[in-house]
Order: sequence, then C-alpha cells, then structure tokens
Amino acid sequence: MDFIAVCPDLFWRIEPGIDLTDKSEAEWKRAFELFQAFDQAKGIEDLKSHGHSVSVAVRRQRESRHHGLLPGWAGWLS
Repeated sequence: MDFIAVCPDLFWRIEPGIDLTDKSEAEWKRAFELFQAFDQAKGIEDLKSHGHSVSVAVRRQRESRHHGLLPGWAGWLS
C-alpha cells in the first residue's frame, strides 16, 4: 500500500532550509531553540494559507505516481 507524507517546513521564518537530525547534542539544542522561537499562530496561518495548494499537489503526485518534493515543503513524497 502506498502513502504520501507531507512535512511542512515550519521553521522557514526562523531558519530557512534547516536540516537537523537527532544524532548530536548540538542538534537537539538547536531543535529546542527553534521550537521555543516558533510562533504557533503564524505557523497555523501558514498551513491554512497553503492548504489548498498542497492538497492539489498531493492529488497530482498520486495521479502521476511521481516521487519528489513539494516546493516550499520539507520532506519526500512517497
């Protein structure tokens, strides 16, 4: 069974293109800094404002069976 996972880049306002893992103490520290600086209200507005374009892109991805990234979103579509 196939599935599509969409992962929004929630921290683009703070640090565009951030790429963290859980492999080091420094990355954990940075992740918590980002989390504390995150403006939840703005994040929700971002998700709402992009919701339609994401659902259209996901539908197109499903129809084409093409694997790739949605522009402005972090994470692979599977």
